[in-house]
Amino acid sequence: MKKVLIIAQGGLNRGGIQTVIMNYLRYLHNTYSFDIVVFSKDKRDYDEEFLSYGGQIFRMYYGGGSSRLGKQREKFLRFTKGYFYLKKILKDRGPYDVVHCHNGIESTFALKAAKKMNVPVRISQAHVIFDDHNNNYFFRVKNDFLKKIINKNATHQIGCSKLACDSSFFGSYFIIKNPFDSIVFSQTDYDENSFSCPVLIQVGNISNLKNQLYSAKILYHIVKRYKNARLIFVGKAYGGYDLLLNDYIESNSLKGNVEFHSATSNIPLLMSQACYLVQPSRTESFAIVLVEAQSMGLRCFASDVIPQEANAGGVRYLSIEDDPCIWANSIMHDFEQSGGCREHYDCSDYKAETISFEIDKIYNSK
Repeated sequence: MKKVLIIAQGGLNRGGIQTVIMNYLRYLHNTYSFDIVVFSKDKRDYDEEFLSYGGQIFRMYYGGGSSRLGKQREKFLRFTKGYFYLKKILKDRGPYDVVHCHNGIESTFALKAAKKMNVPVRISQAHVIFDDHNNNYFFRVKNDFLKKIINKNATHQIGCSKLACDSSFFGSYFIIKNPFDSIVFSQTDYDENSFSCPVLIQVGNISNLKNQLYSAKILYHIVKRYKNARLIFVGKAYGGYDLLLNDYIESNSLKGNVEFHSATSNIPLLMSQACYLVQPSRTESFAIVLVEAQSMGLRCFASDVIPQEANAGGVRYLSIEDDPCIWANSIMHDFEQSGGCREHYDCSDYKAETISFEIDKIYNSK
């Protein structure tokens, strides 16, 4: 059985990148032996499931203290520390047949170590849009240098969308869509509801990036016509953004129209209780939640900065530069035409078993 070493992004918490990793493992763990390097000291959501497949979790933590000098020093040293740490794992626990990196620009040290240790398949997978146009000249030069190292040491450069790949790589690449769990997100498992008013849902970390405040403003305009309209938020709050969001909800008398649920909630069940998913993100590299929602039969309204690779026919793209009332009017117009009833979208190209087969071909390419 071939051995694969995964390099994670952060820890195995319930995030988009980590869910992609776990979707691969659920279909490939009987074919390959998986170990993983994570960048966290503590246990996270998916740790137990990963260990149940027989793999090992190696922890590498970047500290550096709270001072600005300490953080800058740590950033400077992390590539060297990472390189030698990975070499030691590859030597002591190997040989590995594949090193599969999910940590973006920081995959340089792992790929370089893997090449040095003669690992035949070395993959860098882009999950985010890497935008450094606003950085100063020094950082842009540094990032270009790191991209060249990735291109030199990776045997495969892959990503979830053209935007993600173009921003992360030099040289050739190919696109592999992010997988979703079609067994979990199956609309046939849930009774179809009838709706007397629009019910919206947004899934994702409660943060400025996901832009939940914009969704609340959409709801504000919908409630003027449908006083019982609801908005369901699912996700973990970051950076105090929830305080800003709650302040808007309370000051506009929307508290009775908004629900908050944790990231560990039964998301398919919550989706079955809604008729629209809204995703006014400021940036996304793919937005797998759009595929999950379409698989559940929901119509989706999404920011036009989100790549269209996640559109299975049920996504309408609008600009977050527009007034939220434009989104609200589009949703209400659709509701008056359709009653919010479920549609049936073909999401088979995104199934985890289909995408995992593509990953399997890469793992066996050498």
